[in-house]
Amino acid sequence: GRPQSTAMATAPVESVCKMNASSKTGAIEFHIGAWSSLPSEHVVGAATQGRTCSETMQAVSDQWLIEVVPGGLSLPSDTEEEVQRRKEHVAIFLFYKGDSEALRAKFSITLVNQLPGKADWTRDGSSV
Repeated sequence: GRPQSTAMATAPVESVCKMNASSKTGAIEFHIGAWSSLPSEHVVGAATQGRTCSETMQAVSDQWLIEVVPGGLSLPSDTEEEVQRRKEHVAIFLFYKGDSEALRAKFSITLVNQLPGKADWTRDGSSV
């Protein structure tokens, strides 16, 4: 079967997070207006603290969910050095929530920096 999120997500506060999905273009936007309001605990394995999820969104006839972990994510098998390094990162996951057994998707994630003169960051994901 296909991978699914096993974590129970922290429900976003309506005034902090808003979502927009286009069923025609496939674009999904998950805006977080008050980043500092999100839980930011470092997450190890399937722990539930520190996670914030979008609602399930419809885009191009399929359903998707975005999960954000501002305090980073580590595996239980990671060394202490790896855990400390990962605490400096943000983990972002895109989960497929549809019914298709065979699906190909290509995605990119853009973090928009709200500070004047600071660059945005875009990462193209692999085809999955």
